Amino acid sequence: MGFKIHFPDLKRNIEVEDQETILDSSLNAGIDLAYSCRFGRCGVCKILLLSRNVEQLSHGKFSLMERR
Repeated sequence: MGFKIHFPDLKRNIEVEDQETILDSSLNAGIDLAYSCRFGRCGVCKILLLSRNVEQLSHGKFSLMERR
């Protein structure tokens, strides 16, 4: 079971499958998000979380460094 994402500026909702990234799901749905490395390291694809019911499963090396 995946989850849903709402893009308020686009007035669009998409479903993200388990084991699929938000970036991949968005691009597959025709939503053009900025990205570069596709691994979450460069930070180009960061998005703003407006509300949440989120469980973050892991942290990359770079995201942990940003929290310091």
